[in-house]
Amino acid sequence: MMNKRIIFTILFAILLSGVGGYFLYGKAKLDQDVRINAEYRKLYSAIEVFQKIWTEGELSGLESHLKDCPSSLKLSREKKKCSREILHCLSKNQEFKRKYINLEIKRPLVSKANSQSPINFSSALELELSYGGTSLVLHLEYGCHKAFLPHRIYTLEDSNSRKYSWWDNIGRNLFIDKTLVKNGDILDWLKADSDLKGGDEIFKLIVNSDESLPAVGLSQKEMVRYCAFRGEQLMDTVLFDAASMHPGDLNSNQMRFPLRSMWPWDYKKKIGTIYNYRNKKIKEVTLKECNQVFSRECLEIEKAKDREGTHTWTGIRSVLGGSLEYFRNPVYPKKNLKASSHLYNLDSPWHELGKRAWWDGTGFHIQNFNFRFADPPESVKKFDVAFRCYKEERS
Repeated sequence: MMNKRIIFTILFAILLSGVGGYFLYGKAKLDQDVRINAEYRKLYSAIEVFQKIWTEGELSGLESHLKDCPSSLKLSREKKKCSREILHCLSKNQEFKRKYINLEIKRPLVSKANSQSPINFSSALELELSYGGTSLVLHLEYGCHKAFLPHRIYTLEDSNSRKYSWWDNIGRNLFIDKTLVKNGDILDWLKADSDLKGGDEIFKLIVNSDESLPAVGLSQKEMVRYCAFRGEQLMDTVLFDAASMHPGDLNSNQMRFPLRSMWPWDYKKKIGTIYNYRNKKIKEVTLKECNQVFSRECLEIEKAKDREGTHTWTGIRSVLGGSLEYFRNPVYPKKNLKASSHLYNLDSPWHELGKRAWWDGTGFHIQNFNFRFADPPESVKKFDVAFRCYKEERS
């Protein structure tokens, strides 16, 4: 009988210790789950902040953490979108890490387009966010720098008859680079496209250049290849004119009469910076004029850093002044170059939409160009030609 009591007592003690151990384990597991859930909530809140910075250019009260990068704070809201500079600055700021989370920029992600799947291209930035013992990977896709070409009727120039014909993009989804392709874009391409012939020479050309400046020095074939790598096409004059020339009535997708405006800011001819300067209503070129059209005079104005000029009605820039820009021109192949640039003073006849010179697509000296009725200054020995791309997405 005594032995039975001892055995029962031992069994009860074992059972009790097992139950107690189970509850202790369960509590520890619960505490761990609560901690992990709290860490995930912190990370998800951070994701919302980063997405807002990336897509909207909204800093969400984080300005104090960018004090080591004053140039980031000076960016316009538009340029804050898809800005690696801002994220890089936050990732290095210790105060930001203590107050919020750890941020590490892993790498830019580029997937190559191909002929079988021309819209397979994607470009994103990979971030690793961590807090406590929990981490997440976030991919931020580049989509901030495209302008949608509204569905409407546009006009096409007919240089032979000096008349205009109509065309429309209804049913077509066309997206145009808001700004010129930058050096940073080319560097990302060179890292990803290992099959590129002559890639080493292009790399040497731009490796020490400012990544935020327009990419120049590429041949026409290299421009086409870059755009194709993105699953896109080199910009053409028909779309460029549509996106830059003011259509008049923005509330209608129709046109009562053919309209090809001279200026991006208005469809009226006798209005705006260039007209006023030509007609002596503006006596000298100042920073105000340079912010609209970066002409030759702006090279001497110290604070005139932004060469992209005014926004058009669709949101694209660099349509007058700034860099020379090459286009495909399937209608008039001998008119493939935007000559309006910092090569010419503001009163130059080149500073009008639709006026184009010619480039042979290979070299960068005067013999490779035909500037027709207004040559650039003789002091210019080599010319920089920039470009942009566009894409058409299926509905």
